[in-house]
Amino acid sequence: MWTDVRILLVDHHHPRREATKYLLEKEGYQVTPAKNCAKARNLLWQNFELLMIDCGLHHRNGGNLARAWQEFHPASPVLLSGSLHQSKPDDVTTATPLGLPIERLLSSIDELMGVGRAC
Repeated sequence: MWTDVRILLVDHHHPRREATKYLLEKEGYQVTPAKNCAKARNLLWQNFELLMIDCGLHHRNGGNLARAWQEFHPASPVLLSGSLHQSKPDDVTTATPLGLPIERLLSSIDELMGVGRAC
């Protein structure tokens, strides 16, 4: 499956970021990785359909990045993973708490992006 869905993936943990990128690209998603909020903020103006963020990012809360995302992409969803006690910030209305395994990740992205997956 190949889609035009572009995902901004923000995770400070290099092995997890690269593994997630690999798995999503294998499923046909276009993924741009960022290792921290500063790098991700420099990319927010680009045309992404989904922000996937580790809320436990160092130096700056992932919730702050999710709020900034909504200024650039008010109708685009956010997938949150990691800390924040597995809950979303109250003022990030499009956020969805996310956990693993990878099949849950893929089905969540497919659902948010309206992508059908062949059985």
